[in-house]
Amino acid sequence: MSDIQDLDHLTTIFLKVKPDIVIHAAALKHVNFAELNISRTTEIDISGSLNIIKASVRADCCRYQH
Repeated sequence: MSDIQDLDHLTTIFLKVKPDIVIHAAALKHVNFAELNISRTTEIDISGSLNIIKASVRADCCRYQH
């Protein structure tokens, strides 16, 4: 199990697995907690999305080919 806020761990996983496609579908599951602290929830969602992108780039995943 991993935490979307842990860029180093995400990168390690991506380097090991080398996925061709990354689908980011993480979301805070406890809506009642999210509603109590909207700014923190938003911060985690945005920073987590950026971490997925950074880990993908660092591990050279998802190369665009046409």
